Amino acid sequence: MSKLILKLVHKPKQDRSKDTQEKLLNAFESLLEERFLEQITIRDIAQKAELSSGTIYRRFQNKEALLPVLYERYDQKLGEWASSVWQDKRLEEHCDLESRINWLVKEHVRFYKEFAHILRTLYINNRLHGEVSLPNAEATRQDIYTKLLAPIWERLEPKAQANLSGDKVRCFILILVTTINERFLFGENKPSSILKLDEKVFERELTIVLKAYLEN
Repeated sequence: MSKLILKLVHKPKQDRSKDTQEKLLNAFESLLEERFLEQITIRDIAQKAELSSGTIYRRFQNKEALLPVLYERYDQKLGEWASSVWQDKRLEEHCDLESRINWLVKEHVRFYKEFAHILRTLYINNRLHGEVSLPNAEATRQDIYTKLLAPIWERLEPKAQANLSGDKVRCFILILVTTINERFLFGENKPSSILKLDEKVFERELTIVLKAYLEN
């Protein structure tokens, strides 16, 4: 699928302009928590941000042009979250393989729930219109998951470590991310809605699946 190239009409340089952009993004995020992108207008964003529609159009061509900036903001939050996952003696607290996988699952659930409105918007937009393009996004994701998963690989038995191919790593991430996507981004839609899984049960069962996959 082709990448969706959306560029800003105006890159903020002055502090006042940056503050205005932050107000726009905060308003946009708030509206995305309530409804889908297709249901939001520039006027809605302007009213929420207490700005004029003209102020938005001087910076952005349309509401879709806000997506790369929102993605950039999300990317920063993702990096901050990833850096915090194994801090504060978490490696000591979670010594064995199952405990570390379970902690990784819990942290993903927490992050996805917090940013569900952004992730859902980007996911749907990518499916319909092509991926929003950001410089170095793929390299950034690889770096993040290399660091996130290193403590997991450390606790694998030698045989499992020897079988840890690039394809297996990618499938591990796919199982982790897509399962959580389905549960927390689209939980009201079938088939997710018929699962009726308690969050703790979901985390436990996903941990068991991921551990079995790595040890197989």
